Amino acid sequence: MVLKEILNFSQEHLDPRGIYLLDFDSEAFVWVGKDVKEKEKITNAFEMALNAMRLVHGKGEHRLKQVTVSMVRQGFEPVVFR
Repeated sequence: MVLKEILNFSQEHLDPRGIYLLDFDSEAFVWVGKDVKEKEKITNAFEMALNAMRLVHGKGEHRLKQVTVSMVRQGFEPVVFR
C-alpha cells in the first residue's frame, strides 16, 4: 500500500477499490471502499493511517490524543462524513 496526498480533494476521488485517510481538525476517517475485501489490508490501512498522522503532523503523538479516528465502510458513512 502507498500513502499519497490528494490535492483539491472531493468525494468523487473515493474509489470503491481503495482505502483513504480523510483527516479533519477534530476527526479523522479511514474510509474503506466497498470492493476492498481483504481483512489484512484493512487492518494494515488503519495502522498506516495512525502512523501517517503521527509523522505528518507537527504535534505527532499528542495530536492522536486529541482526535477521534474512525473506520467507515462505503455506504455506511456517518452524516458528519458527508
